[in-house]
Amino acid sequence: MKKHLNFLCFLSILFLYGCGFEPILSSKNINRSYVISIDEINFKNYNELNNLFLRKFRYYQKSDENLKKFNITLDVNKTKRIVSKNKKGDPETFNVEVIADIIILNEDKSGILNSQTFRRNKNYNNLSNKFDLKQEENIIENNIIDQIVDEILNTLFSMQ
Repeated sequence: MKKHLNFLCFLSILFLYGCGFEPILSSKNINRSYVISIDEINFKNYNELNNLFLRKFRYYQKSDENLKKFNITLDVNKTKRIVSKNKKGDPETFNVEVIADIIILNEDKSGILNSQTFRRNKNYNNLSNKFDLKQEENIIENNIIDQIVDEILNTLFSMQ
């Protein structure tokens, strides 16, 4: 049995290397002409979501001269609503919505290149344990912000 398992592992490795498999985000696959840099990120208002956006954009804050540079101004708002209640009046379903208004400026801040609004929402059920409910809300907010950041980056990449 152990010989069969070793042989199967050997064949798997052989096929992966033989077919030309490479990780999608390896540094060899990134074309230098498609790499961007975000010089400055400004926020119009302060809330707890700003730090999540800063962490997501940190990878793109580089000081290389060959990169296309952008400055970003973000206005991020989050709303949490009760969607449905039970017969007692206790909330059963919530909706959280994150709205990000973005203004993209060129490197010298002389003009607006693009202005766009990104809006994502998600419904989720109430939990009896409020700690678990808060954890669930944090996970949902993080996933929504990931989606918005991906859309912002797609917009920046398309502006080259």
